[in-house]
Amino acid sequence: MVLRFKAVSKSASLMVMGSGILVLIGWFFDVEFLKSILPIWATMKVNAAMGFIFAGLSLFLQQESSSRTHIQWAAKILAAFVLTLGALTLMEYLFGLNFGIDQALIVGSDKDISYPGRMAPATAFNFLLTGASLIFFQSKRAVIHQMFALLLFCSSWVAVIGYFYGVESLYHLTPYVSVAFHTAINFFILSLGIFFGRPSDGLMTRLSADGLGGIMLRRLLPWIPCLIVILGWLPLMGQRAGYYDTNFGIAILTLMCSAVISVLVWRSATLISTLDSKRWEAEQELISVNQELEKKIEERTKEFSKLNEEFRAVVETAQDAIISADQTGIIRYWNPQAEKLFGHAAKKMMGQPLTVIMPERFRNAHSEGIKRITTTGISKLIGQTLELVGLRKDGVEFPIDLSLASWTIDQKRFFTAIIRDISERKQADEIIRNEEEKFRSLLESAPDAMVIVDQKGDITLVNSQTEQLFGYSRQELLGQKVEILIPERFRHHHPQHRTSFFVEPHTRPMGAGMELWALRKDGSEFQVEISLSPFESADGTLVTAAIRDITDRKRLEAQYLQSQKMESVGKLAGGIAHDFNNLLTVINGYAEMRVQTLAQNDAIRNDFEEILKAGKRAQSLTTQLLGFSRRQMMRPMIVNLNEVIINLDKMVKRLIGETITIESQLSPELGTVKVDEHQIEQVLINLLVNARDAMPQGGKITVKTENVVLDGKFQAQFPDVEPGEYALISITDTGIGMEEETKRHIFEPFYTTIDKAKGSGLGLATSFGVIKQNKGHISFSSVLGQGTTFHLHLPIVREKVSRVAEDVAPVTQKGSETILIVEDEPLVRELAVRILKTQGYRIFEAANGSDALKFVESHPDTEFHLLLTDVIMPVMGGKELADQVKKIRPVIKIVFMSGYTDSAIDQQEKLDPNIHFVQKPFAPMDLAGHVRSALDKNS
Repeated sequence: MVLRFKAVSKSASLMVMGSGILVLIGWFFDVEFLKSILPIWATMKVNAAMGFIFAGLSLFLQQESSSRTHIQWAAKILAAFVLTLGALTLMEYLFGLNFGIDQALIVGSDKDISYPGRMAPATAFNFLLTGASLIFFQSKRAVIHQMFALLLFCSSWVAVIGYFYGVESLYHLTPYVSVAFHTAINFFILSLGIFFGRPSDGLMTRLSADGLGGIMLRRLLPWIPCLIVILGWLPLMGQRAGYYDTNFGIAILTLMCSAVISVLVWRSATLISTLDSKRWEAEQELISVNQELEKKIEERTKEFSKLNEEFRAVVETAQDAIISADQTGIIRYWNPQAEKLFGHAAKKMMGQPLTVIMPERFRNAHSEGIKRITTTGISKLIGQTLELVGLRKDGVEFPIDLSLASWTIDQKRFFTAIIRDISERKQADEIIRNEEEKFRSLLESAPDAMVIVDQKGDITLVNSQTEQLFGYSRQELLGQKVEILIPERFRHHHPQHRTSFFVEPHTRPMGAGMELWALRKDGSEFQVEISLSPFESADGTLVTAAIRDITDRKRLEAQYLQSQKMESVGKLAGGIAHDFNNLLTVINGYAEMRVQTLAQNDAIRNDFEEILKAGKRAQSLTTQLLGFSRRQMMRPMIVNLNEVIINLDKMVKRLIGETITIESQLSPELGTVKVDEHQIEQVLINLLVNARDAMPQGGKITVKTENVVLDGKFQAQFPDVEPGEYALISITDTGIGMEEETKRHIFEPFYTTIDKAKGSGLGLATSFGVIKQNKGHISFSSVLGQGTTFHLHLPIVREKVSRVAEDVAPVTQKGSETILIVEDEPLVRELAVRILKTQGYRIFEAANGSDALKFVESHPDTEFHLLLTDVIMPVMGGKELADQVKKIRPVIKIVFMSGYTDSAIDQQEKLDPNIHFVQKPFAPMDLAGHVRSALDKNS
């Protein structure tokens, strides 16, 4: 019955919404039938139609969900709109106001008309009642919204009666507006829908009851008002037609009402009689069933007595202690095994609390648990087997297994506990657990992957390192053949090797066997070393394989060998370049001096010019060798690599050509670095030219800068790199890429893939040396057919960009100052002396720093204007000599020269970046220019 009332309520909400929508359609398309049903009757206004739509929707939502908060709030907002609509309209009538609600809802209405679409006051009042009843629909006291619904029912019923009997004053209360007939019908339906909405609460409990009163209300209430209205209407119509007068009509009404009421009373009496008859029949049937039930109870009682005896025999002979207690924890049963287990006699334990057999520390918890079960009836222990601690009579504690069950008799709760002593099992379990824990700890703490395999080749156990190494979970590996970890090309031989090993199992230590290959889950292969250890188990002979990944070791060995090779070659190249630079200094110097003394048409001049050309080519080669060997003299400065790249842009585009585009992606936040700018420029030019050569058909080069942080993982891959912040330059081309053979030799000197006539093979070797010399790191990635990317990492410094003055160009201005020349190579020293003497200078010379310092100290009266010294010399180097001389002669000027040697790196890092420095081999006028510039410079 409750569901029926709810269905009626939902249907009412849908009918009201449908009616409102039809009226809106009537106003929109000007259909008079939809607006007023009959032309002579009042129309339902647009605002009233909107009110019905919102009211019906609110009622429907509240019926659909009473637990969803957001839907309830939406329904209440709709109800508030309905209430507000009625309240504002009533205020317009009461206070002579005009809020313009009707004008706003009727498109194209005449604003000068006071009531273009205003609803009737009764309609507004009904909307007020509707909104209030819907707002209180979900309130705890259902009678509140039901009373509002009853008021709404009465109000709408009055208007319906007015239309039915033609009494205009019941629906036409003001000169302007009336309650439309279908408005009254909608309120009538809506009031019933709201009233029936909660059939189990408030006033509805009587109407929806299953008893006799509820049945009579449901049978009589729908008929009585309807029949009275119809009976009143029929005589009225006869009087209006002139068939009889008023007295006759009242008489007819009285007769019909008497007849109808008599029929209803007769019908009610019949219904009561029928129900009473059914009740008597039910009572007789219940007596019969009760008698039959008593017979069955007697039979079952006998059966129960027999079963009880059997049960008692089972309990008394049970090997486990069985104890029963009531809900207060008082013992009601204690079997013989309980006497043996706890040492208490059964007679003495009857009526004792269960806490007697519990250690003191658990008794409070037990008491709280009993109270909780008694109060809530809930216990997590029922039906569970628990490991607890028992207490014997002698005070000894021991471990027990306890299974707990409960039952209820006369609303009283009882419990039965089955208890077993598990002392021996616990001891055995503890021994096994300790052994397993030791074994598992050893297995898990092993640095290598540990895989245990049986004779069939099935994996029976693995450790966590195996999961990390191979990428499988334990569940994926257990039960699988060990061949799952072996590359496909080796699998067909492995079963034979395994069978042979199990015939004569023996320990094979790590590193004793050959290096093998393993296969990860993702399909990648890697080199491993494996040790084998057989052992006997309950399942037969098993083998523990300790597997060690030696990929990093192999890579580091290869890197170390390559580093050693490059270092050896670098030392050789640096030594050769240094000695060769001294020779080139003499050859090029004397050749250039000879050229300057010969006439343009002199045939010998041409010979010397050819010597100079060859010398300069040799000089370029030594410069590259020094760059590769990291023995090139550096002039470090603080620079922004973005500026270096931008400054190279125009020159690079001329070198690259029009068939290749260059795209720059420069990070504006790029950090500054301390490098030799000219060296870095040469590296960039070399890499860009190589990228051009890799794209003979044209393509694209991308130059990108960004800040990166190199961490310990990067250092593990490249041990020579210090962790920290780096500025990264990436140069990517879309060229042909590199083969594996090329990748292996890419940074080796004199290795080249192009025509020997087009390059010496020192370009990338020099770039490698320059980046390393600037404390950076160079690496690359390349895929054949997909291009190459070079990565240059240079350490970031927290200093502002600085510039060093460019080397001074050679000058021809002569001088007369006194110069001390210190050079350990006689030929170079002799050349320097000759060059500067021809410029008019007064020259003193020394073969090393020690002799030079003694010479200065022994000539206190001689004014030395400039010291020209080699950087690296035996006994005392140039930097130390300059420092000592400065102490004696503070105003003396210093010019350094060097071809750079093996240990000069540390020396040159201590040189002031603003000093004058001459790189060997030097041209005569270059040397003269530096000397003149140093002498003329203010300090």
